[in-house]
Amino acid sequence: MSSAAKANVDSSSIGTDAKSPESKSKDRPSPPTARSKPLIYFVDDEPDMLEVFEACFARKFEVRTFPSAYDLVETFAGGNIPVPQLIVTDLRMAKMDGVKMLAALKSMGHEIPAILLSGNVDKSSAVEALNHGFYRILEKPFEPATLESYINELLMEAKISRVREEVRLHVRKLAEIYQAMRMLLAGRVDNLNEILDEAVRSQGSGTESFEDIVSRLEKRLDELLKVEEVTDLLRKGRR
Repeated sequence: MSSAAKANVDSSSIGTDAKSPESKSKDRPSPPTARSKPLIYFVDDEPDMLEVFEACFARKFEVRTFPSAYDLVETFAGGNIPVPQLIVTDLRMAKMDGVKMLAALKSMGHEIPAILLSGNVDKSSAVEALNHGFYRILEKPFEPATLESYINELLMEAKISRVREEVRLHVRKLAEIYQAMRMLLAGRVDNLNEILDEAVRSQGSGTESFEDIVSRLEKRLDELLKVEEVTDLLRKGRR
């Protein structure tokens, strides 16, 4: 079946921040690593659909296809496969549907951004998919260009989410180091705070103290969290 035969669709987009968890168990699939192209798993029980995925997306993404949700879950359970940046899956398949598949992966400790494809998505099915972790829903038949747009958008959201989390961790670690330095050196160095503040001023930070900078960063992170929460609610309200 050609990609043109699966075209002409009104798409439905439902979004939220993506997470990219890493598995620490050596018996489980390894976490995402740096790749020249994003690794994406496509799951569908129609062989011609898997051919469409390969034909349309193999140039821009590292594509791996699975003929069923059950097959993907079994492969993950066996370990020794990389965790993809994204999963694109059909909803209704034999043995296991796409929603149950994502729930099974989550139970293994893998919260992977995912797009759900379906020829018939009603309101209750959409809500269930959201509750189980899907970030986008696209009705079949669809334009390959529309799916590619969803993929790029979700990959970017996942990257932004990872960067935000790294920034949060670095700031928290900086605050912890600062407090540890004060506890360890306060009794030995009488002017510890003055030394830190002078080091900050020498970097062109004006009259701000070291503690002021750490405090400001923490406040900005709190603001970022609130903005993310509001953005998440707005996205869910658009469905």
